Amino acid sequence: MYDFKNVVDRRGQGQTKWMAMKELKPNVAPDVMPFSVADMEFKNAPEIINGLKEYLDKTILGYTIRNEGFNKAIKSWYQRRHDYDIDTDKIVNFPGVVSGLYLGIEMFTEPGEGVIVMPPVYYPFFGVISAQGRNIVECPLIDNDGHYEIDFEKFEQLASKKENTMTIVCNPHNPVGRVWTKDELKRIGEIANKYNLFILDDEIHNDLIMPGYKHTMMANVLEDKSKFITFTSASKTFNMAGMTLCSAMIEDDDLYEKFANRTMETARTTCTSLGYKAAEIAYNECEAWLDECLEHIYENHKFVLDYFSKNHPGFKAYKLEGTYLQWIDFNSLGLSIEELEKRNIENDVFLDEGYIFGTGGHGFERINLAAPKSKIEELLKRISKVIGE
Repeated sequence: MYDFKNVVDRRGQGQTKWMAMKELKPNVAPDVMPFSVADMEFKNAPEIINGLKEYLDKTILGYTIRNEGFNKAIKSWYQRRHDYDIDTDKIVNFPGVVSGLYLGIEMFTEPGEGVIVMPPVYYPFFGVISAQGRNIVECPLIDNDGHYEIDFEKFEQLASKKENTMTIVCNPHNPVGRVWTKDELKRIGEIANKYNLFILDDEIHNDLIMPGYKHTMMANVLEDKSKFITFTSASKTFNMAGMTLCSAMIEDDDLYEKFANRTMETARTTCTSLGYKAAEIAYNECEAWLDECLEHIYENHKFVLDYFSKNHPGFKAYKLEGTYLQWIDFNSLGLSIEELEKRNIENDVFLDEGYIFGTGGHGFERINLAAPKSKIEELLKRISKVIGE
């Protein structure tokens, strides 16, 4: 029904990963596609494009705040897809999740305190922690024969230290693709509550779940939410990162008042009229598009697993539970991170290098699967040249 096959030419449009590829290799061929930054190479849903055109014919692009249309759309979406009842009176909007995390760290920790993360993990977490003089405290995930698990013993040990006052949860986890179970999330919450840790919950990928798995919103398993904020967005779900709109969902009344007031004081609430409208249209009209999109991503994932199994059995391509980001271990090449990156660029392979995700990421690559299958096939052939088998 929808077009997930045709390639969109994004060159010369200021698109982040395309510009980065050009910087790394100025003479890169025009048909080469990057598979790094997590936005899709699929066309946006036509309902969004047509809806925005109609909206532009009728509106003035002035200052805009969250309105009833957006409230109804996001509330209905989370009830349908996540069995979660949002209080739309307690949503705070930001241009993006990272800016929301930044404010959360600024408000609810002090300089010199520790923020616990679970690497390999989304690399901006490190930046927003260190930029504010807080300490990055690592609780590395355990790779149990291709299945990542949380080291709960270490997590509790770190949480028990009085200098560590916050944790950031990535749910689903980027880049390893885990969809945390209800029991895993509940245990994180119990440990955090026991030691008075504040939890910032990044759920930006929560709609991108593969067959056989179910996403659990952490808010649905926590008993005490006085130190808990969920961050979500339609940006990953519907490929609208350029619309810069994130929602912070807060259930505790006092926490909401503090957080909302601080966003106003620091002028961090400015979002665009097109961002609100695009999300409203997406939540109301694009569920069928998402379901079909997930089918294509899953087919790409299975294709990658099959390709590595048949052609490069010594390399581990990890099973994907959520997100559209494929995690692959290239350590059997025996290359340094610099050598691996250099060989990738020489062979027109532009991925997110695993080392940027911190401990446990060295020698890995993250591949964006949200692209036409024909381009995934081309990429894998180039990766075979990198491997040299």
